[in-house]
Amino acid sequence: MTHNISIRYLKAVRTNTEITVESQIISRDDKNAVQRSTIHTVDGTLVAESRSEWIFPKLSTIASVTSADEATLQQFLAKYPPKEHTAEQ
Repeated sequence: MTHNISIRYLKAVRTNTEITVESQIISRDDKNAVQRSTIHTVDGTLVAESRSEWIFPKLSTIASVTSADEATLQQFLAKYPPKEHTAEQ
């Protein structure tokens, strides 16, 4: 769940312009993550950058907010175990 996001638009980009989007997780723990993203044109010009903070709410919180059954959410998540975090991620 996005906790905070800031985006800096540095240059206008015309429609149908090819761009490259890169994103990197800067820090992460069991409850939070910080991500940085950039957008460049093909010639390397930086046109936008962002920083976002994410929180990982408890499953019980998601269940209560969405009126979903917590057991059903647990079954769904069990199909997608978390990947091991490495320095390269």
